[in-house]
Amino acid sequence: MGICDKNLIGEAFNEGNKKLEVKAGFYKDREINTGEAIELVQRHSNVMITGPEIIKVLKEKGLIAEYSTVQGVPYAMIFKW
Repeated sequence: MGICDKNLIGEAFNEGNKKLEVKAGFYKDREINTGEAIELVQRHSNVMITGPEIIKVLKEKGLIAEYSTVQGVPYAMIFKW
């Protein structure tokens, strides 16, 4: 599952050997609010998260501890076992 900031859909970022594509086919199922995003992250075991707004919210809630960036755009991957 993927969650991203709405304004990033369709964008691509490159930095050295890192490439981050925010493809509508992956991220754009439906628009959700912050509360729904938090619930989805809590319920799902594998989530790709992209964008400064959603990363900030999830970090404040303690749902992610670390993230990486490509061209200054933060992203995180959650894998729960």
